[in-house]
Amino acid sequence: MSDQYYDPDPEALLAQPWNTTFLSQRDLGLVIPINYVTSPGVSLTAACFGNNRYDEDEALKCFSNLLALGFKRLVVDLYWDHGRNIWSFCPVQVPTSPDEVPELTSQPEVTTSARPSVSSVNNAGAVTARSAVQLDELFAVAAAGLGAHLTVSDDAVENWRRQVTPAVTFSTPSIQPTSSASTSPLFQPPPGDGQAYQLSPYQCTPGINFPVLTRTISSYFTNTSNTLEASITYLVFNLHLAAPFDDPTGVASTPPQSELPATGNLLSDIVATNLSSYLYTPTQLDNDRTNLNSTWFRANSNRQPDLNYEAIVVDSTGIHATPDGWPSESYIEFQQGVRLLAAYGQVDSAMQGYNFSGDMNNFFSFQYINNPREVEYAESGRLTQGCFFDSSTQTLTYANNNSWAYSDELHIEVSGGNLTTSTFHATGNLTSCGLSLYLNQTLGNVTANENITLYKDIAYSSIWSWARGQPLLPSQATDVNDGTLYRCAVLDTTLGGRWRVENCGESHPAACRTMNDPYGWAVTDDSGTYGDGQDNCPGNTTFAVPRTGLENTYLLNAINNRTSPSSTEGDTAFWINYNSLDAEACWVSGVNATCPYTERSDTDQTKTVVVPTVAAVIIFVLALLTFFVKCAANRQNSRRRSRRKMDDGWDYEGVPS
Repeated sequence: MSDQYYDPDPEALLAQPWNTTFLSQRDLGLVIPINYVTSPGVSLTAACFGNNRYDEDEALKCFSNLLALGFKRLVVDLYWDHGRNIWSFCPVQVPTSPDEVPELTSQPEVTTSARPSVSSVNNAGAVTARSAVQLDELFAVAAAGLGAHLTVSDDAVENWRRQVTPAVTFSTPSIQPTSSASTSPLFQPPPGDGQAYQLSPYQCTPGINFPVLTRTISSYFTNTSNTLEASITYLVFNLHLAAPFDDPTGVASTPPQSELPATGNLLSDIVATNLSSYLYTPTQLDNDRTNLNSTWFRANSNRQPDLNYEAIVVDSTGIHATPDGWPSESYIEFQQGVRLLAAYGQVDSAMQGYNFSGDMNNFFSFQYINNPREVEYAESGRLTQGCFFDSSTQTLTYANNNSWAYSDELHIEVSGGNLTTSTFHATGNLTSCGLSLYLNQTLGNVTANENITLYKDIAYSSIWSWARGQPLLPSQATDVNDGTLYRCAVLDTTLGGRWRVENCGESHPAACRTMNDPYGWAVTDDSGTYGDGQDNCPGNTTFAVPRTGLENTYLLNAINNRTSPSSTEGDTAFWINYNSLDAEACWVSGVNATCPYTERSDTDQTKTVVVPTVAAVIIFVLALLTFFVKCAANRQNSRRRSRRKMDDGWDYEGVPS
């Protein structure tokens, strides 16, 4: 097994324009509470072990490829092998030597479906979620609408701070193996020097254990510990009991308490070995929520979550708190220096004696960070049920509250070894409707270590912002005009509301967000250049860019339903407040915004954008720049460093490793 645990295939690494696409979309969501940001998820059982091979070297490659492709939610089926006292990925106990296995005769070969994963859990059978708040007063705040403010008594807030976690409930797996007519030996000793055991129908190596994943993630974090590549990863654990090796397809009996994981073998103990410094815990969340004055509000403004998504309460002393709010990704990653959230998923009834209290300070329960939603698709891939877009309102309410929403009901069709067009539309529409996709099937009957093509297509199709192939570099967008002017973004209705680059001097209407309302949008009556966007926006609005797929859908709806003056009738492109004026391939919001990833030595960071009335072109003046590094090149040269603007100048900042 390689010492370099994170070792993806070269084709799994992001390349232009995808690296710019993923980075720009991540940056847009940095101030959104993490429960409203969609991120693709995957079952490791389906993507890495769909062929029933459980080999640590193959698993290392598969885990690495999935992380590199942008899958941020990893659903992990773990099996407690009480014969060896380890957590294993293999569904069967692995003997320590062939001598331990009794002499067996042949029996029917068994073909199994993937073990039940998060998608098979219902509310009655999953681990009970932590109570977000116990007081009717605070529930009333949330019910009245997110972003509300209310003064409550000190006693009420103090009681809420003492909230407790309910007991854990369990479910029994509903998926059972089925038999086929063929026969094969139940047990075969490992070939060669003991590399693998054939435990029909599974082939397992002794080293295919949970630390293989934790070391891979730790190595991945080390390799992406900079503000260009860092992102949050989520682990969801489904807990099973490994079947006995003399009955691989049987149902394991509940072991005595003495054979269940003890201190040192608890999941949180194993996570702590490699990942404790990266973990954002329920304890930290409770501390953050209890006194926002000393947590979120103390951070720089670009690291505070958008409070229009949050329910906030204020006590008589001016202490702000939130009953169910979440921090932003920028706060978690760049303020606190952590990148990982872990949660329970399904728990088999045979594991009901597991010591959950030993993990409760580190792991969230299932419903707390996962909200499964049923969806249905039209033949074209459009969602006909389950979309969080609500045409009757532009206000964030519980009717369109997509907090932690995901769906594993994916519309996936493969033709000629490639995903069909309707599949791309379906997965794209899923994220545009505010849901994270969760891949719970083996694509094309191959795992992600064998061939990543289909897995790459699924991950990339979850992009909700840029159209496929965008954003083009200015040199790629040339026509009769100067290609250097292609530094601004438009939403194009002919591309289904996706974005493309545009000459900043062209004339289009602009998108304007209603103050204090993430889903409220207006469109300017007048067309103008990109630099005219703010001046043309109506009162109580600001020139803005969507930051989530659902925000983008609300903007597209506002465009499609606008009453336009004749001067803008027929427009299909609409300015959004997004540009790469300061540095090529570095997209930022704001006409005079500077790229946070370029190296500078000057003290005056002001850039002026002038729109001449005669030439109708934009001249970009970059004041006193002595170091100008393109983001595309900087991505390769700055893997372990990044830029942060401080009150007293510029310095380098990396995510702690």
